[in-house]
Amino acid sequence: RALATALAEMGHAVEVVSARRPARLGCTHHELPFGFTLTFGPEKRAGERALGEIDTRELRELQDQAAQSIAFDAFAAGVPDLLLVNHISLLAGALGLSVRFDVPYRITSYGTDTAMLLRYPSHAAQFTEAARRAERLFAISSYVAQQVAAATSVGPVEVLGGAVDPTFFHPPVTPRVPGNRIAFVGRLVTEKGIWTLLDAFGQQWAASDLDVIGEGPLMNPIR
Repeated sequence: RALATALAEMGHAVEVVSARRPARLGCTHHELPFGFTLTFGPEKRAGERALGEIDTRELRELQDQAAQSIAFDAFAAGVPDLLLVNHISLLAGALGLSVRFDVPYRITSYGTDTAMLLRYPSHAAQFTEAARRAERLFAISSYVAQQVAAATSVGPVEVLGGAVDPTFFHPPVTPRVPGNRIAFVGRLVTEKGIWTLLDAFGQQWAASDLDVIGEGPLMNPIR
């Protein structure tokens, strides 16, 4: 949502395609035509399916459905000048759209996608061509860039780190008093390291306070 808002403020017309409409953040314009929600896993909630549970044939069918839906719906008012895709995953694989409509696209890898590709080589083979054809390929850290290279053998991968909005995140007006308070902010899934944090907290920081901020399939076990 922040990226779409910032691009719109710069004068760009932005259309957002995602799995839900209305999305929780209220930024989705076009919904993908699936009767379920895809997740990278391994944890999942009711109504979700992990990509590891889907074979390559079904994944190809889902990619084709996504491409047809985007072409019919999101491109109805005109072909965009650029496609931005989050994750080397299903939508990246659907980007035969770039060839069909002669529109460049860029992909950003956030790490959950590369972990999935390294876990399921057959999916990696399916998405490698999409990654190779991208005009630019970004990763949010040098570690994720290394994973992209390992999973797809595609390069170069540019590192484009996460950004913050200074209107929300900024130094306090008054100096903070040092204390023993720790905060975790993120999706509540194993790959975020939440169990490691809890183990370490129990061993080393029992006299501190730990705030866990986020939501996800592990919310109840974490509680």
